[in-house]
Amino acid sequence: MNGAIFRPLTTTDKSSITELLETRKKAGDDSLVGVNWTAESILSEIDKVSSLGLFDPKLSALILYKDMTTILEILLIFSAKGSSQAGHKVLHELINAHGQAKEIWLEVHEGNQRAIKFYERQGFVTMSSRPGYYLDGKCAINYS
Repeated sequence: MNGAIFRPLTTTDKSSITELLETRKKAGDDSLVGVNWTAESILSEIDKVSSLGLFDPKLSALILYKDMTTILEILLIFSAKGSSQAGHKVLHELINAHGQAKEIWLEVHEGNQRAIKFYERQGFVTMSSRPGYYLDGKCAINYS
């Protein structure tokens, strides 16, 4: 990852975000199971919350989050198909940049086994669940 750049996303990144989402969609990946993140919804969120993208040289991972000083709430972590370490790197860049945060919160659809395994490998632990939270009737699992 020589020359990798971490920076906040902007509305000018629409084509990069679309291309990133397509890498998984084309492969039949269901990592966004239970949710409907699109390039448009991500662009809408970056006007309201904080973001970080990993460009190497193209966008290979992104993270959307709310910075509440002592708590970071992660809304989305997504990496390109074939960029297995990119999600890990963008998460750790976020953590390094926000050393004052005492906790990190996130939730995941119970059917998203890839994300569950990823978060647990990163040291996240299950705190609670929200039965029937998603439109498909599945639980949201809350991690910290």
